[in-house]
Amino acid sequence: MVLGRPGSGCTTLLKTLANLREEYHAVEGNIYYDSILPEDLKKHLRGDVQYCPEEDIHFPSLTVDQTLTFAAKTRAPRVRLDYSRKEYTKFITDILTGVFGLSHTRKTPVGDAIIRGISGGEKKRVSIAETLTTRSCITAWDKSVVSRQLVSYITFSESHFSQAQQEVSMLAQPSNSFTLCASVLTYSD
Repeated sequence: MVLGRPGSGCTTLLKTLANLREEYHAVEGNIYYDSILPEDLKKHLRGDVQYCPEEDIHFPSLTVDQTLTFAAKTRAPRVRLDYSRKEYTKFITDILTGVFGLSHTRKTPVGDAIIRGISGGEKKRVSIAETLTTRSCITAWDKSVVSRQLVSYITFSESHFSQAQQEVSMLAQPSNSFTLCASVLTYSD
């Protein structure tokens, strides 16, 4: 977990760790993902490292269910022994809408400033659920971890799944969420 004041560079650090370097003039130094170079990661393993931004960016005309189903479909395993990709996608979408309390909004458009949709808190939960559907190996959360729902999901997933997943987070304000993290880095300018 990275803790820092606004403007101290936490977002820049998280984006760099998540291999989103295009918007920066230069990134110096070396970052390896278990001996994999950033160029190879971007070319061959794009979905394994993900960044969840502070802003909730969605297609406003899609419903919550369509948004999560599409995200789950993009990373659904091709071959499953016990059920099809379609069944897997529905299963993951059902779990996440239930865990994040979004079941009542499944048929509601996500919305934006023009299209009426779900509330801001529900939109944040959709962003978190959408990120989790992709099963990335490394996830950088920018100010998302303050959500009680994410803490609930982490607790839920620790007891139900055995995924090797690394989380890098940045808090907007102090919270007891950092007690769930293995290490904490304080960052200042």
